[in-house]
Amino acid sequence: VSRTARVIQNAKVALFFYCINLILQFFSRKIFLDYLGAELLGLNTTAQNLLQFLNLAESGIGAAVAFALYKPLSQKNRQEIIDIVSLQGWFYRWVGLFVIAGSIVLMAFFPWIFAKADVPLIYAYGTFIAFLISALLGYFVNYKMIVLSADQKEYKITIETQSIKVIKVFIQMLAIWQLPH
Repeated sequence: VSRTARVIQNAKVALFFYCINLILQFFSRKIFLDYLGAELLGLNTTAQNLLQFLNLAESGIGAAVAFALYKPLSQKNRQEIIDIVSLQGWFYRWVGLFVIAGSIVLMAFFPWIFAKADVPLIYAYGTFIAFLISALLGYFVNYKMIVLSADQKEYKITIETQSIKVIKVFIQMLAIWQLPH
């Protein structure tokens, strides 16, 4: 399979899931807003933004690793691929520990950050911790998927992750519809 064919395959899959997520986001936002209110939706967005700030610690390590993998992948140099991914794992463990430490410090300020929120503070902690666990999985478990990305087989990752995301949104919407209004 040529590099061009892989790029086209990746683009098709990404575009398909982009459209699906766009449609789902439109409906799910409306449902979340109607059933949970602007406070919880805002809390959710704030928790995501705080974690995105902490994820800046990754500083492009994944992109550098992907670049470093191109040559060994084309030469099918298995040992060099293993060495590069192992180094990435080492870096990502340190980034993950930094994100955990930063999260603990940040959560200490939640009473001030969410002081004017009309929802219990436990919701802020719960939401943030759920997003944190998801991010940490990338640093401690899923980092090896960079090999697929560097080998221009990102469509495999996209199909898996985006399918799970679509299922998650459907489950959330069903759960919200079950709430008493």
